[in-house]
Amino acid sequence: MFACLFVKHLSVICIQLKLHMLIQQNNLASIQRTFEERLSNQYESSEIRAMFRMAVQKINGWSMMKIHLEPDTRVNQSDLLKYSKFLKRLRMNEPVQYIVGNAWFCDLEIQVAPGVLIPRPETEELVMGLLERIENKEAVILDACTGSACIALALKNYLPQARILALELSEDALNIARKNSEFLKLDIEFIQADLLTEISDTIPKLDVIISNPPYIPYADRATMSPHVFEQEPEMALFVPDNDPMLFYRNLARWGNERLHDGGFLFAESHSALTKEVELCWAEAGFANIEIHHDLGNLPRWLSAQKKEKS
Repeated sequence: MFACLFVKHLSVICIQLKLHMLIQQNNLASIQRTFEERLSNQYESSEIRAMFRMAVQKINGWSMMKIHLEPDTRVNQSDLLKYSKFLKRLRMNEPVQYIVGNAWFCDLEIQVAPGVLIPRPETEELVMGLLERIENKEAVILDACTGSACIALALKNYLPQARILALELSEDALNIARKNSEFLKLDIEFIQADLLTEISDTIPKLDVIISNPPYIPYADRATMSPHVFEQEPEMALFVPDNDPMLFYRNLARWGNERLHDGGFLFAESHSALTKEVELCWAEAGFANIEIHHDLGNLPRWLSAQKKEKS
């Protein structure tokens, strides 16, 4: 027993010595320098600073203001170990959002974990675009390929009288989506179904279909960061190289069968494929198709309407 206690105590001492070798001083400024030095080959400086701020918030609950105004603030040995583990996970290309367990989307704290796509700012623009165009505040809206349900929950938050349905195939993603709905106290309806198969009769007539579907061809993996393609769910990211319109074609199919006349179809897209999506939806009979640009001035999402019957 005494031998075991001695070994355990020795292990703690070794860890502390290793931490002091890695981080010269146990204060915020020294920890931040270590983050910047150890992650400089993987991330841009602005990304490292943002990840460090997230680490400080997660581990100590301190704000960005404290980092700037009180850089000499010291942390205890237990927290120093947490920073070391946080840094190690980042160096292994684990997304910072998975480490802290959440991501902010349209002013909502969305819980994320391996198994769901991490919400992006570009998708916020898709949501804002829908909100600018919809007049019916009691609309029936389907979020297809909902993932964490960030789109569906944001829409319910902004349109509390709307009926929001969230469709997803992955059981892992649905479990996280349901947790988000409960955590945020936003009531949406979940449907486990495959957008690529037959449409269930339980899907009501819709005013809007919105989606951030898989749209990255597998050939693009070589240009992507490892913390994306190695960590986030493959089924939420990629489409076959020989059929990048797979999900857009099926969104149009669902739209033709379930949208009211004049109903809207919204979807995020690969910036290099928006013209193909436009053609795909035009061939499916949709009208008023528009390509919209993101804040980086890249074509990013599209809107269209189901034609009114004459």
